[in-house]
Amino acid sequence: TPSPGQTRGGGAGPPARVWVEYDAGEVDRFIAVADAVEERFPSVPVEGDESATRGAFEVSLDTDPEPEAEASAPGPGEGRAVVFSALGAGGRLPEAEEVVEALLAAAPGLAEE
Repeated sequence: TPSPGQTRGGGAGPPARVWVEYDAGEVDRFIAVADAVEERFPSVPVEGDESATRGAFEVSLDTDPEPEAEASAPGPGEGRAVVFSALGAGGRLPEAEEVVEALLAAAPGLAEE
């Protein structure tokens, strides 16, 4: 289970990574999502950061992560695609399995990782 702001998953140079920005009150939801994604896609790291935006919970898939840039500039990279946004969904927060399904829909190749 990650601490907020930590990277989950493994290996150098992953083919993709998941980035979650979340309201400070949704740490437990972030951890649940990270656990579900890690279980389904063990080679895909999950990163998260608290957002200053109240009610935020945005999940992005980064298909072009740059590992060498992570230390100096954490956050989503250039190949970022939002797969869920609570603000875009009228404030509705996702269930962990819903995020897994959204990731599969956005990048079917993840199922093969």
